[in-house]
Amino acid sequence: VNGASATIDRGEGFHLVADEKLDVVASQTANFNRAEGMNVMENMLQANPDIKCVFAHNDEMALGAIEAIGDKDIIVAGFDATDDAVAAVKEGTMAATVAQQPVVEDAKMERRAAVSGQTVSLCLFLEPDASHRSGIPTQIGPLDGATLLLPDMPVSEGVLPVIEQRLGLVDGTAALITDLTRNQLRPTDKLILYTLQQVVEYDRPKVRITWREVAAREMAETPDGLALMGDEFGDETKGWALVHMRKESCSTQTVVTRCTYYQQFTTEETLQVAAKSYGGLTRDIC
Repeated sequence: VNGASATIDRGEGFHLVADEKLDVVASQTANFNRAEGMNVMENMLQANPDIKCVFAHNDEMALGAIEAIGDKDIIVAGFDATDDAVAAVKEGTMAATVAQQPVVEDAKMERRAAVSGQTVSLCLFLEPDASHRSGIPTQIGPLDGATLLLPDMPVSEGVLPVIEQRLGLVDGTAALITDLTRNQLRPTDKLILYTLQQVVEYDRPKVRITWREVAAREMAETPDGLALMGDEFGDETKGWALVHMRKESCSTQTVVTRCTYYQQFTTEETLQVAAKSYGGLTRDIC
């Protein structure tokens, strides 16, 4: 749609890269409509039969282009991650679609910094989320880019044993229950509690992350292990991870949470796989 913000922004983003690396032979509006997308693609193929790939500013136009392409070997990518587009990606008829909310303004730069090891403060962010054939979105970025609170979100990666953690009740009070025992702690060890909260600011999702040191005496003994008790552990907008620190080493931990806000954006299975695949806030430095 000429003049629409999505048309302008997505077009500028595409041409910023494509004009330097690809031979862009044609560009024509199809008004974000599937039928028009098919008609435009048919005309483009008549004028340019050797087209190798197509990028559409939305999935409806991409799906229309696919209808016109038929069995020709042409890569098609769309935008919006609609149900039909995600199904087409899974079937292999569409190469990719993108689910985007403009929360991380320079995601490419931030992802590059994280992957290259320039930062060890890593967390998950949703945008841009390219749904490739594997079904696993690329969701790695620095801590300040986190937008969604996820179950099993990685918080630390280290050589100390994992502390098993779950949310439950101790004597009727909400608690973070662990399998940690006092005998496992040395006098100089530290316990760091990360608290992550899902918030929405100016209609944009964001994760606030705080941490504090926990004294072993704060924790109650239960048959399962030590537990932190308090009403906060019943908050369904929050998640927690208790990390064991010993000198320059830490335990590998992920978030436990009852928060389900993320489910409106993508499937739980995909997010679980992504969450277990990427780095966290704290790593061993030795």
